[in-house]
Amino acid sequence: ASLALWGILNYLININTAKLYRLSVGNFSLSHMTPRRVVLVGAAVLTMLTARTALRLGVWSDERVLYAATLRDASRNGRAHINVIITLVNTGRPDLAHRWLTYFDASNDPVLKNVNAHMLLRARAVVTASLGDYAQGEVLWSRALSLVPDDTDALTWLAFCHGMQGKHDQALHYYLVAARLDPLMPGVGENIVTALQKLGRFAEADALLRGKLKIEDLSTTSSR
Repeated sequence: ASLALWGILNYLININTAKLYRLSVGNFSLSHMTPRRVVLVGAAVLTMLTARTALRLGVWSDERVLYAATLRDASRNGRAHINVIITLVNTGRPDLAHRWLTYFDASNDPVLKNVNAHMLLRARAVVTASLGDYAQGEVLWSRALSLVPDDTDALTWLAFCHGMQGKHDQALHYYLVAARLDPLMPGVGENIVTALQKLGRFAEADALLRGKLKIEDLSTTSSR
C-alpha cells in the first residue's frame, strides 16, 4: 500500500510540475533566456510549487481523498479504482468499498477492466470478508492463494476467515504458513497465540508468549 501511495504521489507531483512549468515558461527554450530571466522564472516556479504543495497537503493526508483525486485525472485506470476499494476497507468503510466494486463490475469499459486478475480477486475477497461473509471470503481468498501461493496477506486473510467460522485448526495452519514465509509479518505471532488458545493448547500458547517455543518449531509439529 505504501508503494502504491508513493507511486501516486510521484504521479501527482510530476503532473503538477509539468503544468506549472508550462504555465510559467510557456514554449520558450531556456537557451534563449537571459540568466536573470532564468532565475526569475525558477523562483516563480518554486513559489507556485510550494503554494500548490501546501494546498495539497490536506489531500495527501487522507488516502481516500487522494485516490479520489487521482481518479479525476485517470478515471479509466483500473488499478487506481482497485486501490480506492482497498483503501476504503482499510479505513473502515467496507460498505463504500462494496458500492465502488459494484460500480466497477457494472462497467463495460475494456480499458478500465484491464487489471491484474489476482489484484481484482484480492479486492473482491477483502471486501467480502470485511462485510462479514466469511464463508464466501474463504472461497475467494483460497482462489487468490491458488494464483499466488506465497501471498502472505491471502494466507492471513484466509486464516482469519477460517477462525471467524470456528475452524481454528485451519486458521492456525494458514497463520503458521504465513509466519514461515514472513517471520516479521506484523500480528502473525499474536494470531497464532489466539488460534492455539481457541484450540485449548494453552501450554503452547504460553510457551510461545514467553519465548520458550519458537514459531518454526510449532510449524513443524502442527503442519497439516
